[in-house]
Amino acid sequence: RRGEVLLVLGNMNESAVIDVDPEGTIVESNAEAKESKSDPSEGSQEREKEKLPQKSIEKAEEKEEKEEKLTHSQFYNPKNFFPIFWKRMRAIPVKENRNPPPKTPCFDETWHECIASGVGAFVSLLLLFGVTQFLDDNPLLAYSFGASVVLLFCEPHVQLSQPYQAFVGQFISIVIAITIRTIFQRRVDWIAGPLSCGLAITAMMFTGSVHPPGGATALVYATTSSPMKWHGYIAIFTPIIVGNAILLLMAMLFNNAQLSRSYPNQWWPFPQIYKRYKQSK
Repeated sequence: RRGEVLLVLGNMNESAVIDVDPEGTIVESNAEAKESKSDPSEGSQEREKEKLPQKSIEKAEEKEEKEEKLTHSQFYNPKNFFPIFWKRMRAIPVKENRNPPPKTPCFDETWHECIASGVGAFVSLLLLFGVTQFLDDNPLLAYSFGASVVLLFCEPHVQLSQPYQAFVGQFISIVIAITIRTIFQRRVDWIAGPLSCGLAITAMMFTGSVHPPGGATALVYATTSSPMKWHGYIAIFTPIIVGNAILLLMAMLFNNAQLSRSYPNQWWPFPQIYKRYKQSK
């Protein structure tokens, strides 16, 4: 038969009722059981948190971070603006940054990757130069391709180097540049060049196709004095589209032939474009 024993715990004037079986073994402390039911411990809270899906925890953390960040009106308050501005000038990350910069530059490339990148850029531009020798009116080489090979062979993993950015960014830039050139008829190049570059950057950001060589394309073709067919719109096909296709093909050959490199990482970001379209609506 089970009995109940009343225990007085030291000088703390605390009591607990303990069930004892006939053999004298303690079965359960009613006080502890009652306490565990009324006041859950921190360990139980952590276990409950672990049971939650990882995605929900990440969303909660992101929500907390967003709540802590300043709004536009708060940011432009002089009390907040100047301290944050001064920190950014000293390369100190702040929580308002969308993508905080790394603390130290990255030197992950091996010596053979450096050599392969240089050789790939050399062979690609040499190929474009060689083909251009047989094309009198419409060469395949554009000045902005010098910047393109830096991205394609040095940083093939970044978003700026992917095929969508390379094709769409350059296409938008050349269309805007030739249109501005046709409108101004090279009478006010000091306006045509900056306007073309600014419009190209805005359009690339709206379409998610930011490609730095596109800015060079817009600036050069809006102010060029070289005669071109079809009011210059021939440049959309050659050199931009055809030249870009050759550079992308060479980038795939050289990068994928190396041990720890791959290109491209993504062909067309349709899910991201659709998501942005829905958010804009």
